[in-house]
Amino acid sequence: MRLGQKNKPMRIPRIPLAVTVVFTVILVLCALLPGRFDGYTAAGACFWYVIVMAVYGFRPGSRLNLFPASEVSLRHTLLTLAAEILLILTCILPMSLSPIWNGEVPDHRNEYEVMADSLLEGHLYLDYDDVDPKLLTMENPYDPEARKAEGVRVHWDHAWYNGHYYMYFGVVPAVLTFLPYRILTGHALTTYHATQLYVMLMILGFFALFQELADRFYRSLPFGTFLLLSLASGAISSWYCAAAPALYCTAISAGLSLEVWSLYFFVRAAFVIKSGKKRIGCAATGALLGSLAFGCRPPVALGNLLILGMLVPCLKGHRPSGKLFGALFTAFLPYIVVGAALMWYNWARFGNPFEFGQTYQMTVADQHSYGAASSGLKPAELLQAVAGNFFGFAGLTDTFPYISFSGAFLNFPIFFLIVFLLKTPVLRGVRKDGLAGLVLCLVVLPSLVTAVDAAWTPFLMERYRLDIYYLLSILTFIAAASAHREMGAQSVRRLLWAADVLGVMALAGSFLLFLVPNDCNITALYPGISDTMRRILLFF
Repeated sequence: MRLGQKNKPMRIPRIPLAVTVVFTVILVLCALLPGRFDGYTAAGACFWYVIVMAVYGFRPGSRLNLFPASEVSLRHTLLTLAAEILLILTCILPMSLSPIWNGEVPDHRNEYEVMADSLLEGHLYLDYDDVDPKLLTMENPYDPEARKAEGVRVHWDHAWYNGHYYMYFGVVPAVLTFLPYRILTGHALTTYHATQLYVMLMILGFFALFQELADRFYRSLPFGTFLLLSLASGAISSWYCAAAPALYCTAISAGLSLEVWSLYFFVRAAFVIKSGKKRIGCAATGALLGSLAFGCRPPVALGNLLILGMLVPCLKGHRPSGKLFGALFTAFLPYIVVGAALMWYNWARFGNPFEFGQTYQMTVADQHSYGAASSGLKPAELLQAVAGNFFGFAGLTDTFPYISFSGAFLNFPIFFLIVFLLKTPVLRGVRKDGLAGLVLCLVVLPSLVTAVDAAWTPFLMERYRLDIYYLLSILTFIAAASAHREMGAQSVRRLLWAADVLGVMALAGSFLLFLVPNDCNITALYPGISDTMRRILLFF
């Protein structure tokens, strides 16, 4: 079924024709007048040609939007596969650029590699032979100023406890990826390669999750809009991993990939599958993946709370009984098993089943003082941190790309599509679908995750926004798709134009944020690259 009329009169595509003519003229001038036009001009023209044609290609009424996302056809499959491959390659190939992150200068960023060796040797501490003796005698080794005053050398961003170094980051990626690779090949897996794997799985998870939602609730959603929202969500949640892939983003991307796929299986269990045994198996798979996310990055794993928003529609029509409670116990058993394993892991290292290593981390601040859940922050400070994480403006800079890391909604204005949920017809449709609980959890969780991040860290960094970008992306998809289904024709056209422009902006914005010099990424190490990109993108 097409979304537009089948027999439209043939029209001359004036916009792409005009843009192509201008693009061709620039290329000819580059060839004929090398003094005034050069390769930078040609590359810049190509870049902006792609941007303009992307906006034109995803516009309302384009061929991509003439058939719905729920259509089952070879065309749909091939276009989706091509988009997935293109985005995956764009996100994972740049991970090898910076020598600080690609394994050439491993420093503390090879902890997962060392952890795999430690597990093979049968112990949980990291086996270093260069422990500074002064570290053993310090009254408070977690105070960075005291370490500096006494000239104590430490392994950065490790947990230090009872004379041993431990890995502060979640152990699940080591067990799922690094250890099997070490056993099968006899070699250590370079850390950023694991990030590449998890980013790929996360992107595929976004497409699968959104496809499931479209098939179940939004069968008339135009394919082009579905494609653009999927691409934007993947790019938004991946760009920082592309810039600084090892260790930190290994843990984050592992948690994100597990959590996105967990939500995919929970959505199927709650809204798609009707058979009892299949539904239990699907929910158990979601529970397994979601519970493993806690062993990667706990703030990301708070996304498991979205289950609360899906329980009501899932249990609708079922009376309380022993059989029902048995099914629920079976479905959520992975949380008990994996939770017990992680608690044992923490207890075996630190004598506390709830201590992941945060308290004993050797970093820029005395994390020992963050051992209490409150971390000393007052409610007003937490509220300020949440507001800044969403809407803080970092200002412009004097150097290309002239932007810095602002709040989530300013980094990616596509999230403002969420406001469509405030419209009465849209909200009514969400309730009718049984998605009201899920939407409510998606609205509340980003603030909760931000508060947890703020309470357990000295200051919020840009990579911490990856903890909420995926939640906001899912909420944006539901808001846009629900609005498309429930609103009138004129409003829908405006919505599709907004999704088109903001989606392309999200893709371009991800690229520009990748170029911001930060944390030893490629443009921080080699400033000349920023100047080259400036000459290309601002050729005019």
